[in-house]
Order: sequence, then structure tokens, then C-alpha cells
Amino acid sequence: MTIDCDTQLTPDWIWAVMTILQEARNQNLDGMIAVAEVIRNRAQAKFFSDGTIIGTVLNPYQFSGWNTKDPNRLICGKLTYDNPMTQQAMKAWRLAIMNNTEMTSGALYYHTKQMSPFPDWAKSGKLAVTATIGDHIFYKDKV
Repeated sequence: MTIDCDTQLTPDWIWAVMTILQEARNQNLDGMIAVAEVIRNRAQAKFFSDGTIIGTVLNPYQFSGWNTKDPNRLICGKLTYDNPMTQQAMKAWRLAIMNNTEMTSGALYYHTKQMSPFPDWAKSGKLAVTATIGDHIFYKDKV
């Protein structure tokens, strides 16, 4: 048996789906697509990213579900392909990538509406709100 050592054990799309599940599993499809767009937008812009999906979602403190003490890491690791939430996150990722959705108008940042206080970066005056979808508020740099 020959093993191709250049093949990534966990493909980028799985890292994206796991991140969507961590960040938006309580949201509807639109909420999941919106988070998928931020992942895609950050990777494309190399914003807190090396330009890859894994380099985007695992960049420290960018997606809270990957933070060391976040319980979503374990929850996400136990999900199966046949889980309806997994199926919905997979659909959200496919739509964001294949249809190049723009529900967030190019957002690179987001946080939950329930966060109190809002993050300093959200209050800085340097960002514009691009959308509010589900429990999340999305932002991009002002032009």
C-alpha cells in the first residue's frame, strides 16, 4: 500500500464546516452561510490568514470555537455526517463557495448580538455594519 504524503488528512472544506458548526449551529441556513462567507472572505483576502481555509479558521482567537477552552471544539469533533446540523453546515459552505454568495457584503468580522460589551474593534468607528443575520452582526472596514 502506498500513501500519498502530500494529501491533507482533513480537507479544508471539513475545517470550514466544523467552524461553521462551532460558530453558527444554532442559526438557520442563512446564518450559517453568513459565517461561511466570513471564512471565505478572510481566506481570499489573507486577512488573519495565510490564504488557506485551515490557516484562516485556526489562526489564534479568530474563531472562538477553536479556542482551547471552548466546549464547541469537543461537540464539533463528535458530530457525524448524517447529523442534520452537519448536513446544513455542509450546504452552507457549498453555497458560499460555489454560488459566491454575498449576504454579508464582504464582511471580514462578526460577533453575536448578545455579546456585552461589544468587542473594541466593533466600537472603534473604523468598521461599517454590513448585515445583521440571525444572532450575528457583520462588519467590514469602512472605505
